Amino acid sequence: MTKKPKPLARKRREAKYFNMSESNEAGMDNAWWVSKSRKGFFLYGNEVGKVSEYPESTIRGALFSEMMEFNGGDVSIDTNVGLEELFEIMTSPAFNVWWHNTESLTINNVELDVDSFKNVSDWYKKICEDKKGKHSSA
Repeated sequence: MTKKPKPLARKRREAKYFNMSESNEAGMDNAWWVSKSRKGFFLYGNEVGKVSEYPESTIRGALFSEMMEFNGGDVSIDTNVGLEELFEIMTSPAFNVWWHNTESLTINNVELDVDSFKNVSDWYKKICEDKKGKHSSA
């Protein structure tokens, strides 16, 4: 009689997260974070609590829930999303005003040049739009 091999244990993946803090000279210090629940992603703010009662399927969707727009200033982001997903997040309408008001940007403890990161994000957005255009016209 041969024994069946034991099934491999499933690896638990770390849940995706996105945390952002903003501060500016006017003294507006805000902290935002996206948290995953069984239902989906929710956006929270340090002063407002849960922003929307309805879950979103993506971090990008949660950040734009309730038509949010972020302020900018000195910004620090801590996240474990991949680079492509980060670009998708940063090109969402929630960050339109943010790009113009952000003076310094740190992502995962690495300080980045704001203009260079914006240029790369804009390039990524254009590439995605071009791909969509080619697929819809075919």
